Amino acid sequence: MKADAQESQSLVLIVDDEPFIRLILRHFLEREGYQIAEAQNGIEAIKVFKQLHPDIVLLDAIMPDMDGFECCTQLQNFDCSKYTPVLMVTGLEDQESVDRAFEVGAMDYVTKPVHWAVLRQRVKRLIQQSQLQQKLEAVNVELQRLATIDGLTQVANRRRFEEYFNQEWQRMKRDKRPLSLILCDVDFFKLYNDTYGHRLGDRCLQEIAKAIKDIIKRPGD
Repeated sequence: MKADAQESQSLVLIVDDEPFIRLILRHFLEREGYQIAEAQNGIEAIKVFKQLHPDIVLLDAIMPDMDGFECCTQLQNFDCSKYTPVLMVTGLEDQESVDRAFEVGAMDYVTKPVHWAVLRQRVKRLIQQSQLQQKLEAVNVELQRLATIDGLTQVANRRRFEEYFNQEWQRMKRDKRPLSLILCDVDFFKLYNDTYGHRLGDRCLQEIAKAIKDIIKRPGD
């Protein structure tokens, strides 16, 4: 079964020092609908990784100059690797090698000679898990934003004010610096609301919030 439309846009980085292995992996994964990039050693893999930000890395464990274990360790240092799973492709399946693969950050492994049905499912599963993780984190970020933003004015709500005030209080206390707090009151707002109605009253509050936001110049304000 071919990869679905979303997965077919995924870029797979194949890292192996043997040209024939790279060739058969490329042909197999291209038939599955994936885009392919290649590297012949760990040093080259790091350069390609930083340039292309692949969706998954198929990494040979045993290579000259920099083996797959060291390469995987270094890949974890890049911010863009957060959502990029590493699938170790190795002829080693002793307990020590398997344990080491997971210790350096690999998400899974397949052994040589490659069982193609296993490779197909593991590549598909790892990419799906990565995509799901990204969606969940985006949703959590949005939920956190919604929980701290006033729906009408789109400025920080009381909950966020109290969190931030406490944070700044502790910071200024530690640095022995003063903390300034400005309290604003909207004069005659009840009269305005009663006269023009709640819809225009809401619009008035939105304009006041916008005016305050527009004069803020520093991130800490």
